Amino acid sequence: MSEKDLMQHQEREAEVEAATHASVPLAAIIKPGRPRRRSSSSRADGERRRSNELQDALPDSDPSEADFLASNHKTAPLPSEDNINSAENSESYASSRRSAQASLAELIPEDADPVWASRLVLSWAVEHGKIPRSPSEDAWYTKVFSDEYLEAYFDEDGSREAAFIQEALAMNAGARLLDLGCGYGRHALPLVRAGFEVVGLDLSLSMLKHGLALAQAESLAVQFVHGDMRDLNFDEVFNGAFCMGQTFGYFSEAENLLVLRGIYRSLCPGARLLLDLVNRDAWVSRLPMRTWFEGNRCLIQEDVSFDALQSRLEIRRFVVFADGRDRIYDISLRLYSLNEIRALLEIVGFKLVNVSGSIHTPNAYFGSQSERLLILAEKIS
Repeated sequence: MSEKDLMQHQEREAEVEAATHASVPLAAIIKPGRPRRRSSSSRADGERRRSNELQDALPDSDPSEADFLASNHKTAPLPSEDNINSAENSESYASSRRSAQASLAELIPEDADPVWASRLVLSWAVEHGKIPRSPSEDAWYTKVFSDEYLEAYFDEDGSREAAFIQEALAMNAGARLLDLGCGYGRHALPLVRAGFEVVGLDLSLSMLKHGLALAQAESLAVQFVHGDMRDLNFDEVFNGAFCMGQTFGYFSEAENLLVLRGIYRSLCPGARLLLDLVNRDAWVSRLPMRTWFEGNRCLIQEDVSFDALQSRLEIRRFVVFADGRDRIYDISLRLYSLNEIRALLEIVGFKLVNVSGSIHTPNAYFGSQSERLLILAEKIS
């Protein structure tokens, strides 16, 4: 690419991002609002036939969690939180993490063979996963994505990002896709309209209920699964996967790595994964910062800082509704550099295909000038 072409690409991305995110806080990039309803012809019958094929690969449904998803949509929640061991308190969990991290540092010499070290890191993550993990109960992500979240954020159409996903994954209609952290189906629904079979996984029942209502309004056969992405137990059943809106990075270092391992195992050989992350290099120089914006009959203020030791984005969000209600949320996200996320992907068996800094500039990444990291990786067969 010539210097002139590079400058044109940079100018184009800057203009598009400025128009897209003008006066929009970081949180809007992390988790966009819900979609507008769009009319389309029904593909319910065809999608239902294809969804029957997937049921053998899905875990058995727990009626207590899945009744609201019954209707004409086949669903199967992952193991409930009651069946998952959680830390008795945050102190014991933090102590376990420190011990595991110290052990790992002692095991890997500076001149270690990279392949050997990668296998060791993955083994460490598996062993670490046996330690009582960070509990979901009372975690920030179980509080933020509630009915009040749906009430506060304006409708937003996800069709443009869905088109980017389709192009990046290089899949034709009929392919089976996994949407991790699907929310209310902002991307899943447009992809189903385009003829794909989509399984959407999310921990928020509020989000899934809203997504089901949107799907039923158009007779779309989307499979919504209530579960934690740390519990993925699919085995080579998907032709592609995507995780949009900075939904990756909620957990500990080992848990985030095991999420990638679960995605890897769920994909068919040669299938692709698209990860949408906040670009750490673009944001660290702007922090700390305070921003506020107007939601749907509410005002939202965010105090945002960066924990350099843990490489985590720390957000304190204040929400004041028109009726006098107020909420405070403390949000924590692991931010990755491009080099870090590439290393994690390679450890579990992916290879990096390309990186984009925006959905408007595919395959073009401009370092700290790009606010997003759209990582495309492929499962090595």
